[in-house]
Amino acid sequence: PNGKACPRVGDFFRAAGKDWQSALTPEAASALKDLKELLTPEEFAGFGLDKASFIPVKDLLTTTGAHGLALPSPLAGLASRDLPSRVYALAGAQIGHLLGGRLEESKAGQRLAAELLRVSIGRLLGETLDHLEDRAKSASRSQPQLQSQLEAGTGVRAPSAGGPSAGGRRAAAATM
Repeated sequence: PNGKACPRVGDFFRAAGKDWQSALTPEAASALKDLKELLTPEEFAGFGLDKASFIPVKDLLTTTGAHGLALPSPLAGLASRDLPSRVYALAGAQIGHLLGGRLEESKAGQRLAAELLRVSIGRLLGETLDHLEDRAKSASRSQPQLQSQLEAGTGVRAPSAGGPSAGGRRAAAATM
């Protein structure tokens, strides 16, 4: 779900983010304290930690690890406090929370969670269908060229873009 592309999803994320900040677990508070000791105030805010967001640090850990890169110097001391595993766990909990983790506790929350899923999935499905439609149009434009290349190379008439008719399939089979 993209809160920037869909204003309604953004509304959910802002509300869930405020709720996440107000209901920090002792583990989250401890990790924030450890991170605050490692980073300058500008770095702490730059990573979104001033809003108790563990997701940007998790993304950085994932990216550097996937590419075999060293962590930037401000985060080099993370391993000494077992912070990477704590950050991953807290980022996962935060993502679950942002996607409606605590909404299920009430009837109104259940309706909001269902709406969040609907608007998130609806946009993805719309983009997927648009992409498939574009690909189908592109393929149908190239069909005449492909058909003439097949006919020239094999002498067998290629099926039309709409598919062969029963008679066309029988005729093609008879020529083979």
